[in-house]
Amino acid sequence: MNDNNVVRKITRVRHREAWVLARLLCGEHINGEVARLQGPVADLAHRMAATPLENRTRIYESYLGALPPDDANELRADVLAVDPRGSDPDRVATLADLKGILSDIKWAWPLWLPKGFITLLVAEPGVGKSILALLGVCRPILMGSRWPDGSAPMSSDESIVIWIEAEQGQQMLLQRAEAAGLPLDRIWFPDRDAFKTVRLDSLADVDSLRETIAVHRPELMVIDALSGAHDAKENNNDEMLPVMRSIGGLAREFQIPVLVIHHTNKKTEGGVITKQTIRGAGSIIQLSRVVWALESLEGTCDWLRLRIIKNNLGPFPPAIGVKIKQDCLEYGDAPQPSTGGTAMAKAEEFLEAQLRSGAKRRCDLIEKAQELGISPRTLDRAKKQMGLVTLSTSEWGLPADDPEPFT
Repeated sequence: MNDNNVVRKITRVRHREAWVLARLLCGEHINGEVARLQGPVADLAHRMAATPLENRTRIYESYLGALPPDDANELRADVLAVDPRGSDPDRVATLADLKGILSDIKWAWPLWLPKGFITLLVAEPGVGKSILALLGVCRPILMGSRWPDGSAPMSSDESIVIWIEAEQGQQMLLQRAEAAGLPLDRIWFPDRDAFKTVRLDSLADVDSLRETIAVHRPELMVIDALSGAHDAKENNNDEMLPVMRSIGGLAREFQIPVLVIHHTNKKTEGGVITKQTIRGAGSIIQLSRVVWALESLEGTCDWLRLRIIKNNLGPFPPAIGVKIKQDCLEYGDAPQPSTGGTAMAKAEEFLEAQLRSGAKRRCDLIEKAQELGISPRTLDRAKKQMGLVTLSTSEWGLPADDPEPFT
C-alpha cells in the first residue's frame, strides 16, 4: 500500500470514529455502527452506548484525559468537526440511489441506438459502414427523415452531430454529405482543426472532447473508425479497456448515443458476422451495449443485411435490408444467407438466436438443429468456436460478456 492510500485509510478511520462518538454524545440512534470500530475507541464507544446519555460525556472526557495531550486534542477536534446528523461516512451507493440518478433507457432510434451508451457498427472493409452512419443515422437526426425501419426520429433544425474522423477521410465525408444534401454546418469536428485525429487513449484529447460536448450538446457522436482513434494495442484487453471506458463515460455523462464504427478481424464465412469475427480485444464488444452487423451476404446482389447481434438493453428488432446508392440509402426486407452458406455459419447463427433468451439444454438444441439440417458434430464445433458456456445441468448458454459496468 502506497503512502497516499495509507493516509486515506487513516483519515477514513478517524472520520468513522469521530462520527460514531459524536452520535453517542448527542443521543442519536445507533444501530450497529459501534461494531465497525476497533481498538481502544471501540471499547470507549461500547461503554458509552451502554451508559445513559447524561453520563456519556463523563466517560468520554475520562478517556481523553488518559491520552497524551496531542492525541486527546486531535480526537476532540475531530469529534467537534463532524456532523452527528450528517451522512454515514461508510455509506456506499445503493440501487435506490441509482434510481434517483438514472432515468429509464432512452433511445435515439428505438431498440437500435440508445442514448448514454456505446453502439458498435461492424462490417467487413469496403461494405459501407461510414455511408450507413452518415445517411442512415446522421440524416434522420439532422433532417428528420425516417429511420431505416420506417420509424420517425425526434429532431430539430438545431440538432448537431460530432463526427470524429480517424481514418483521414475528411474529403470523402464532405463529398458524401454534399451529395446527400446534408446541412454541412451541423456536422462538426471535435476540434478547430478539421484534420486533427482525436486520440481516445490521451487524457488531454478526451478532456478536450468532453468540453466540446459539454458546450455544444450534440445529438450524436460518430467515431469513424475505432482503430484510428487510439494508439493502444487493439488485441490487448488491458490497453483497450481505458479507451472503451473513455467513450462510454462520455456517452453516459452527456446522455448521448455514440456510434463507433469498427471492422471484422477476418473474412467472414458467407458474409455472416458473429461476435467472434469482430476485430480486437473482447472489451470492445463487452463495453458496447448494442452491436450492429452490416453484412454483405453471398448471393444477395447489392442488398446488405443490417441486424443487431448484441443488445443488453432491449429485445432484438427485425433485421433490415439496405442498398447503398450514390446519394441515398434504400431499405427493404433483409436478405437471408444463401442455402449454400457454410454449415458452421448456419450453426452459429442458429445458436445465437436460440440462446438470446437464456440457456437451453443441449439435447433440445440438437433436436431443433437437426430439423434445420445442422448435425450435432457441427453444433458442437460452433459451440466451441463461439465460446459458449456449459452449465452444471448440461445446458448451453452465451458467454457472460459484460463483466462490469462503466466506472
